Amino acid sequence: MDYRSETKRCYDLFADDFDTKFEVYVQQYLYQEIAELTRRLPPPATIVDLGSGPGNQALYLQHQGYKLTCIDISETMVEKCRQKGLAATVMDFENLEFPSDSFDGVWAYTSLLHIPKRNLEWVLMQISAIMKPSAYFFLGMKEGSGEGFRKQEKYSGTKRWFSLYTDAELRPYLTPLFDIDFFSRTIVDTDHVFRNYILKRNV
Repeated sequence: MDYRSETKRCYDLFADDFDTKFEVYVQQYLYQEIAELTRRLPPPATIVDLGSGPGNQALYLQHQGYKLTCIDISETMVEKCRQKGLAATVMDFENLEFPSDSFDGVWAYTSLLHIPKRNLEWVLMQISAIMKPSAYFFLGMKEGSGEGFRKQEKYSGTKRWFSLYTDAELRPYLTPLFDIDFFSRTIVDTDHVFRNYILKRNV
């Protein structure tokens, strides 16, 4: 069973629901983290949003004066980004098609959790390659353990792949390529705790 196509199908079918959900999330939970990124990487820096979804976070960053490029594997999500006035392209973040040293910043909030853990090292290497030497990388991952498909009643008939990480598990993936410059936790409820990192390229 293909984790990409199954996860994409869920986002395609429930694009409007996710658009509403993510808009509320940005307003309620990400102000501190965006302020921390802004302090380190002032606008008008170029930022690529990997797995942008409907573009809620990217649009907020664009309103702060950043130059955004959105990519997502879902054509439906890319179209929603474009409707918001964002530059968006259909692309798989497991196979990035940007030249080396392309961006001042990378934003990947709760998108890399949709790939199996065995693929994370390769994706992080690609991310490091497209970052300029002074670039920053904002990463958000869901806290927990294990990986696999998850079904939710509100997204009936679909399932998404989730890879959950503890801090001790995630850091060995990060530290060979990045210095951890900032860390925080977002606690929505007991089932939804997110680990937020601002990373600086170290290679």
